[in-house]
Parts: sequence; C-alpha cells; structure tokens
Amino acid sequence: MVVLLVAGILLTTVQLTVPARPDAVVEESAQRLAALTRIAQEEAIMRSQMLGIRFDEEEYRFLLLQGRQWSDLDDPLLQPREIDEALTLEFELQGPPHPEEGEEREKPPDRRKPPQVLIFPEGEMTPAEVTFRWKEDDSHWTTVYIRETGEVGVGREENGR
Repeated sequence: MVVLLVAGILLTTVQLTVPARPDAVVEESAQRLAALTRIAQEEAIMRSQMLGIRFDEEEYRFLLLQGRQWSDLDDPLLQPREIDEALTLEFELQGPPHPEEGEEREKPPDRRKPPQVLIFPEGEMTPAEVTFRWKEDDSHWTTVYIRETGEVGVGREENGR
C-alpha cells in the first residue's frame, strides 16, 4: 500500500511538470505507462482478479474483468490517460491475439472493447510493445516493453525501426 501511495505521488508530480524537449516528453509518457502498468499488476495480484489495458489512438485505460464483462477500473491512479497531443502511440502485440480480439460478432453498443494486454492475478501479462513517438520528428521515440513474465521496461531497442 505504501508503494502504491508513493507511486501515486510520483505520478502526480511527473504530470505537473511539462518538459519542453521532445525526448523528455516521450520518455515521461513511457515511464508513466510503465509505472501505471506495474501498479495495475500489483492491483491484480492483491485483488486476485484479472485486469487489462486497452490502447487506442488517443488514450489508454485500465480495465477490470467482472464476470464476462470488462469495465473501467475504479481506482484514482488507474484512470484513463490521454496521449499527449504531440505524440503518437504505436501498439504491437508480441504473443497470440486475445481470443475476443479477432472474433467478429455482434456486440451490444455499450459493451467495452476487450483489452489487448491482460494482467493475470499471478502477475503475468500479455507480452506487448508500446511505442511513444514525437509526431513532428519520429527520431524521438521510446518503447515500453511488457513481458509475459510480468517484467515491464522502458528503452530504445532497435527492432527494425
């Protein structure tokens, strides 16, 4: 609990500081996602429930599986986060697709899309890479690496980029 409190304070402090340099903005966004993903992982373990992360072009959000439905996680730290308008977010799944992701079936209009990254109660996660890139100059980028083992890292490994 103390770790979550300290992480929350750090995230709030980081959000209030808006760096002007592209590399700093990209790095800050990636570090924030990595920290929030680690917090969500701890939350999944403590609750013994499956959580997930849904990435869209303009935001990412943390979801909770309740029965057979995904809903927004009711946690002040893990609220939906908008992507800085100067950045693009690129998501790449590293493992097999989520079972519901490729299925085309009729869904009620209010049904939440399933997450691309699953966070299991044991701490394991769907492996993925999430890259934050500066829109005006794509030489400024940083990737968040989510590993199946639950490890989350930030860096600039060259994977064909």
